[in-house]
Amino acid sequence: MLTVPGSDHMSISAVQTWVEVARMPLTYTVGPVVRTIDTTSDLVVDAALSYDPEELLSSKGYVYDWKCTYEVTLPLDASKINVANCKKATSSGTGYGGSPDRANDGNNAAGLYNSMSCAHSGGEANPWWMVDLGTQYSIVRVVVYNRVDCCSDRLSPGNIHAGNSPVLVNNPIVGRILNFAGLMYELSVSGVLAQYAGTDCEIMLGCLVQTAPNGERQFTPSLLTHERPPGIIANVSVDVTAGLFPTASLYQTIHVVPDETLLDLYLDCVENCNQYSTIAAWPLVLNTSSEIQGTIDYTLEEYPDGHPAENWTSVIEVSGSALLVPSAVFVDVGHYTIRLTDTVGPWQKISEWRFQVLPNPAQSQAGDDEGETTGGDPESLSGMCTLLPPEGTALIDKFCVTCKEFLDVLGPLETQVSFELKPLAEIATVTFPGDGPPTKNEIILNSFNGWVGYTNLFDVSSGIVILHVRIGSPDGRFVEFDLEPALIKAPTMAQLQGYLDGFIAYPTGTFFRQIRQGEPHTAFLGSVIASYVASHMAVIGEDITEGVDKMASGLSELDIEDMETANGVTLSLIMLTAAPEMVSGNAQVLSANLLSASLETTRELSTNITEMPTVEVNKAAALMFTG
Repeated sequence: MLTVPGSDHMSISAVQTWVEVARMPLTYTVGPVVRTIDTTSDLVVDAALSYDPEELLSSKGYVYDWKCTYEVTLPLDASKINVANCKKATSSGTGYGGSPDRANDGNNAAGLYNSMSCAHSGGEANPWWMVDLGTQYSIVRVVVYNRVDCCSDRLSPGNIHAGNSPVLVNNPIVGRILNFAGLMYELSVSGVLAQYAGTDCEIMLGCLVQTAPNGERQFTPSLLTHERPPGIIANVSVDVTAGLFPTASLYQTIHVVPDETLLDLYLDCVENCNQYSTIAAWPLVLNTSSEIQGTIDYTLEEYPDGHPAENWTSVIEVSGSALLVPSAVFVDVGHYTIRLTDTVGPWQKISEWRFQVLPNPAQSQAGDDEGETTGGDPESLSGMCTLLPPEGTALIDKFCVTCKEFLDVLGPLETQVSFELKPLAEIATVTFPGDGPPTKNEIILNSFNGWVGYTNLFDVSSGIVILHVRIGSPDGRFVEFDLEPALIKAPTMAQLQGYLDGFIAYPTGTFFRQIRQGEPHTAFLGSVIASYVASHMAVIGEDITEGVDKMASGLSELDIEDMETANGVTLSLIMLTAAPEMVSGNAQVLSANLLSASLETTRELSTNITEMPTVEVNKAAALMFTG
């Protein structure tokens, strides 16, 4: 519904628009694809590290389907492995809190019932207890621990069954308990079941913690009656289903140290950490918080065909245990794996980070194959976008950019249009805290950001203008290029004055209306361009004194309380006062007060380095001292 108060008629124009709404893909991870663990610590494989970048899907929307396999790499005495640990136990009844799982939880507590180490029946006739091993094993030994604080004779006489039937008494009797009064009863059997299946990680890595958070697989070896065997290599995999998104398959390969004196090794990512789409234009930083016991080395174990892997060591930086890979190293599309090795005497501990580099957005290739893309260097891409109109007058004519179709593997693309202003005055340089090169200061005006192949209308400055276009994906990949230079005429003095009267007049001008509507970026974009056009006209001999007075007077009505306002005002004054002989005394006073207020706001905000980084402080200060 549309109402127009105070009007007796209105006109509405409508067009039909097709809009596609697409979700950003989820980011899936369990951390490194390979890690090393010791023989005693708890192991957590955390698929809940996966997340929704748009934060629309809660943790309850994720479903995890776990699997685990292992292989033995060192000699292993299988007779010392307790395959009953932590398996599903049932009984004919329960009494006095003695749940059936207490009988195989790895805790015998010297047979003391109050230590919660014993199962207890419910007083029924012919009681029984049973454990489901989950798969077939070749059983060679059965060990039963008794209660010794009292009632030690209750297990006698008893039968021990073993077999494949879920009904206990249908399984053959492999042993009998007679006159059992001590703590432990051991029965030797010979191959009751013929098959040994190595698919159960719990007996090798540790009992599963049933109370672990959703998305975590936690193994604790402290509940095992045997040690976590050295040299085991386990593969923990998980299928993650989140909402209506396609299921993602993740894995982590676990190496148990070959020697009990060795500690864990876990390689983690610090920067540029999306393993499904690592950005080639950003640096990659990896590090480990694990204790380094020997000599470390980073190697590139996997890379796409054609990638110059031999250049790897000449570009990386290793500081302590941290690895920095500069931007533009992993530019080839495909999978990469970086390995961290800690060599301790004859042993090696390893951990690996695997990631994928996706192709950058590409121009659509005309032809029969819809969706096919082709690459292109910036020069060949410049013709993909067009400035409309191709020429015109600054401040008087509005311009837009329209682009042909670009495609990306993740779907929607963002168009960004910007151009650089070269002020007549040389911009000051600032370095803080003073031990590095000066911060580079460029005045880049961002005219448009949007998820369409065309822009809304915007102003450009007079002179030769080169527009810069960036086509970017939601995860940060992009392709960028310049349009052909456009010659934009300067307005006449009458046109400039008329424009400023409608733009900067307080409080009804376009500038102040945009500020009130919450569009300060648009307002200051117009202010900077208008000031630049005025200075351009001064260079060609026009008297802009009146225009400078109008701009300075209008800007003086602002409250400078944030950096966007401080920077916008400062940039406008840099452009506006480039011809000092055309700045009246009143305009000088107003400009000085504005710069003083901007500097004070910058000083206050710069005390919090997390909100205003040093490089931003340097840029702001350089502009203000120039002004």
